Amino acid sequence: MLVLQSKKSGDNVERTVIILAAGQGKRMRSALPKVLHEMGDKTLLGHAVAAAQGINPDRLCVVVRHERDQVVAHINQIAPEAVVADQDEIPGTGRAVACALEKLAETKPVTGTCVVTSGDVPLLESQTLSALVAAHEEAGAAVTLLSTKVADPTGYGRILRDADGNVKGIVEHRDASSAQLVINEINAGIYAFDAEFLQAALQNLDTDNDQGEVYLTDTVAIAVKDGLGAAAHILADSVQAEGVNTPEQLGALAKIYAERRSRR
Repeated sequence: MLVLQSKKSGDNVERTVIILAAGQGKRMRSALPKVLHEMGDKTLLGHAVAAAQGINPDRLCVVVRHERDQVVAHINQIAPEAVVADQDEIPGTGRAVACALEKLAETKPVTGTCVVTSGDVPLLESQTLSALVAAHEEAGAAVTLLSTKVADPTGYGRILRDADGNVKGIVEHRDASSAQLVINEINAGIYAFDAEFLQAALQNLDTDNDQGEVYLTDTVAIAVKDGLGAAAHILADSVQAEGVNTPEQLGALAKIYAERRSRR
């Protein structure tokens, strides 16, 4: 049985970051892969890579699929140290992470803490990833997710908590009940996992949901069911969790990015 313990900052914990960048991004209405659209001085993927590199991970992996060669060429320019993993035809974030772990294991299995982030969340900062990792390792949880509270949670997965405030799961917007839809604490889609737990949990995921995809979010319920613990690190600066799915969203975040850069 898997037993998890808290890890102090001085412990020699291996840290791996997986960036999900396999999506097509149809709503961008562009032939250019979504993660290669530019925001300020970097592409969306460039921002994600910079945030990941900022925590000095032992290993960095980017999962690709749509317009693979074009995306890989960019990865080789901005992060030559990164391992590239190809997502197969099975859809979903859970499957993407499984493909990353399989690719990384060709060199050696992933151990320690595994951070999963996205290639289309360009305002995410390295300090936020560092805080997530620190909270996760201190808690000794199987998974710690990044959450935030927003005025309009439409489209986002909702964080489910029990009467004592403990995280018990995530429900996607399209699968949520009317009572769950009023929850305003959302999943930012960024996680820190115990690598051993993650590899075991991924083997228990299926596509039994509205989208027919392998949801990475289902690992949270598995951690709770197995008594291994799930936690949430709440992000006060909610704009860091905002993703880009449309040109309008890209424009809005680009404006915020420019304003923040001008203040530094």
